[in-house]
Amino acid sequence: MDLAGVGKSHVAIEFAYRFTTEHPEESVFWVHASSIDRFKQGYCDLLDACGVFPEVDNRDSDRPMRVRECLEKQHHEWLLITDNADEASLLTSEGSIKGGKLGTATQAHKHQSILDYLPDCPHGSIIITTRDRVTGVRFTKSCAQNLIEVVSMTEAESASLIKSTATEQCPEDSEVDELAELLEHLPLAIVQAMSFIQENALTVGEYIELYNDSDETRMDLLCEPFETLGRDTEVSNALATTLMVSINHIKERDTKVIGVLSLPAFLDHSHIPKSLLQKQLKKALDLVKTLGTLKTLSLITPSRDKDSFSLHRLVQLVLRKWLIIKDDFEEKAIQAMDILLERSLSTLRFIPELHGEGLKKRRLHLQEGIAYCLWSQGRCNEAEELDILILEEKKQYFGRDHPETLESMASLASTYQNQGRWSEAEALDMYIVETRKKLLGPRHNLTLTSMANLASAYEYLGRLQEAETLRVEVLEERKSNFGEEHDSTIGAMASLGALYLDLGKMESAEVLIRRSWSWRKNYGSGHQVTWLSAGTMAQLYRAQGEFQKAEDLSIETIRTIESALGPNHSLAGKQDSVPYDMLARKDRLATIYWNKGLVRESEILERELFKESIQKLGQRHSLTLKCKYSVAVILNRHGREAEAIQLLVETTNNEEVLGPFHENTLTSIGTLSEWCGADKAISMLLEAQEARDKYSHVTVAWESIVNLLQQMELGSCESEYLLCKGQSSEPNLSGTQYQQKKESDAEIMRRKQANADAAKAGSDKKK
Repeated sequence: MDLAGVGKSHVAIEFAYRFTTEHPEESVFWVHASSIDRFKQGYCDLLDACGVFPEVDNRDSDRPMRVRECLEKQHHEWLLITDNADEASLLTSEGSIKGGKLGTATQAHKHQSILDYLPDCPHGSIIITTRDRVTGVRFTKSCAQNLIEVVSMTEAESASLIKSTATEQCPEDSEVDELAELLEHLPLAIVQAMSFIQENALTVGEYIELYNDSDETRMDLLCEPFETLGRDTEVSNALATTLMVSINHIKERDTKVIGVLSLPAFLDHSHIPKSLLQKQLKKALDLVKTLGTLKTLSLITPSRDKDSFSLHRLVQLVLRKWLIIKDDFEEKAIQAMDILLERSLSTLRFIPELHGEGLKKRRLHLQEGIAYCLWSQGRCNEAEELDILILEEKKQYFGRDHPETLESMASLASTYQNQGRWSEAEALDMYIVETRKKLLGPRHNLTLTSMANLASAYEYLGRLQEAETLRVEVLEERKSNFGEEHDSTIGAMASLGALYLDLGKMESAEVLIRRSWSWRKNYGSGHQVTWLSAGTMAQLYRAQGEFQKAEDLSIETIRTIESALGPNHSLAGKQDSVPYDMLARKDRLATIYWNKGLVRESEILERELFKESIQKLGQRHSLTLKCKYSVAVILNRHGREAEAIQLLVETTNNEEVLGPFHENTLTSIGTLSEWCGADKAISMLLEAQEARDKYSHVTVAWESIVNLLQQMELGSCESEYLLCKGQSSEPNLSGTQYQQKKESDAEIMRRKQANADAAKAGSDKKK
């Protein structure tokens, strides 16, 4: 018994040959036992192929049982080898013959065990090969000396097998040793590899290079079918398939076990602490049983210290592939990250202040890793606390302008961006750009990356001309450094093209966006860069009035992303639980629906986005505020003026984090003024601001808004236009009229600020 592919069947074959040589007068029988039906067929084949037991009538309904009886009556010695009895249930007899009477045919088949057919007599011997220790224990009736563990080959045995199966020139000893180590000294894996080498006229060195290409290539090689002597023709020879059978057996036996086994798929394969697995189980006994199951199938190997275990590298690789096939890979990966993150946080809390230089660096690296994980899960507030701590420690340890410090500053800026705190992100990004220009020069890749980050902050803050200056400079430097066909250059083109759309420079935008789209879509529909460019291309279609093309491309891209990564994934690379990118895509789709006159579809999608953005991005994120604005417009359109005004007042005040003269802020205050007059709008905004300053928790109860939207018959209201951010409240304003309206909105904001300043001055004077 042992791991699949370790060579149990070949050991049995070798024993059979030696037994026949030493005892030529005795019989040797071989039966495959991958299932009860396969075993019974093998018994019948002994009658048909070997011509033994002529006294058994071919018309007998239970010929396998007659074979048992004949073997027990034999007067000479015999050897019966039962191969691949890998399911413990095959050796579990649950009283299929009770009280000397056979039950119904259905009951008999349900409860049958090969134990019912194995002869029990002193003049015969039985060998069973199995990868399941439970099977072995049940067959030997817990007699330990009758259990023989087949271990992996030694280095010398592996080398001998490789050299004996090499048909061309003998490989170098170093290559032989490396191949044996890569394949864990498993005979089946080695024979499979050598078969592939022979069929494709490769050298061992070329195979090693191919094997090391990637996990995907390794998995493909382990799935390659091949022919070898001694293997059951009805069982796959491929090692990966063989191991997957074991994993499927586990899932059928106990789903908890497969859940626990999934965690080591994402860890280093050696010295995995048992305590990590305990987090997934409620009782200590459950852990013992779970590890016992994995050990019985030889999928894990206990360490000497008994507090940890190891997983075969090939088993780990196949387990990952199995999770992908079952569409569980992403979910299990996130669960593993959660477990490791909590353990890391616990470790960090118990580590005292470290004063040695090496110890301080290790603590900083641990903190950075934890902060990254928190950020990747959307736990931005926790990440922020750690980012600030790391940054302050690095300032003291390295100095403010050291590259390590700047890297941590960039991490904090990115966290601020995810929180929608663009002004704070801008301040950090600006310092990073200035410092990196001094230290690295204006053309260095890190400097250009920092400039692109600062441009993003400018865009969200509505400072589009400043963003344009940076985007143009980054694009020109990318062209100079990498050429026009490099992905970094194409990315800079796409970003500048999207900005040109916002600036209304349609011709320039179209040239850059179409260029990046035609280049990036060659990656295929499943690649992230294609998705990014598809979003920008859809925006171009919409801006050009090609709404059907915009809708088709947007829906196709959203479905592709959700299919590949799940609905809660983000292209930002770090926001698995904060799907900003997906919500932003759906928000743009809602606008496209409205442009097409699909009022109901637009309003229903806006309702969903309102709820999701609050839950996943927070109340004051820039996208959440945009969604709140859209819902306020929907409420007003359906005659719910009071709720609409209350929500818009809160939204407008919160939008001032983007800046009082940001385009979104001005649109909100302009719309509010249209609804209730400028003076009333200013008064309500000041009152709400004062209440928020006193009671920071005061916000509109968004759950009640959601309930209200669900009760309304969305899409039933006729309207000529949709009030969206960046659009005028008038349907057909010219460029001059649009600017005049923006200036009018800005004047209302200035009046509001003047009143707020006067109120503050009066309050200070009283004090």
